[in-house]
Amino acid sequence: MNTRTSPSRWRCTKFLMTIMNTNETLKYLLVLIVLTIQIQGNVFSQNNSNAVSKYNDKYSELVAKLKRGNTRIDYKLFRQCLLKSKQYQVVIKSKHLVDSLGFLMIKANESAEYTKVIKMATAILEIDYTNMMTHQLLSQVYNIKGDSIMGALHSNIKDGLLNSIFTNSDGKTCKTAWSIVQVTEEGFILHTLGGEVTNLEMDKKTLCDHFTVLRNGTTKEYYFKRANKFVQ
Repeated sequence: MNTRTSPSRWRCTKFLMTIMNTNETLKYLLVLIVLTIQIQGNVFSQNNSNAVSKYNDKYSELVAKLKRGNTRIDYKLFRQCLLKSKQYQVVIKSKHLVDSLGFLMIKANESAEYTKVIKMATAILEIDYTNMMTHQLLSQVYNIKGDSIMGALHSNIKDGLLNSIFTNSDGKTCKTAWSIVQVTEEGFILHTLGGEVTNLEMDKKTLCDHFTVLRNGTTKEYYFKRANKFVQ
């Protein structure tokens, strides 16, 4: 068993809300997001919701279905297909970009700049359409803007992704751990459950992650199982 107490591994619990207090860091993020939107242009526009992903694989096929409003898919398969898709390499290479977009998306949401939120959220989903936090925030923002159809779409996708992790497992032991394909899924679930992560144990042999969480004065134990040793 490999036990770590460093907060670096717990970044997933922040849901892209990395604490950044310096002006220089904020300037860096602002430049990064501006350059990203300028370079990608229409790719990140909310008007391209029917665009088909560039790779001709099962993951891209399922993304296209979801963008067309067809939410009746196998979400567990969808998440697994991402690992097998070339898009997964894009996800890995874009982690810092997604973190930066997520940080600024949340700041824009706090300032009620909902058009910016939608643009940044769309940018994140073009990289990783399984990002539950982004779907949840998009649902909330679209409902605020009066677009109940898009609000329901992203809510249904988030629920489908989340339920595909919870179904047939309770997260109480390594044997009944919640199966995840990205550590950001751990983060979203821990955030949803609430509390503060106080310890993490990672078993390299079983690929089981054991979180100890303090919530309302009570200690909770949650277990996650990584799909493979390469899960990030």
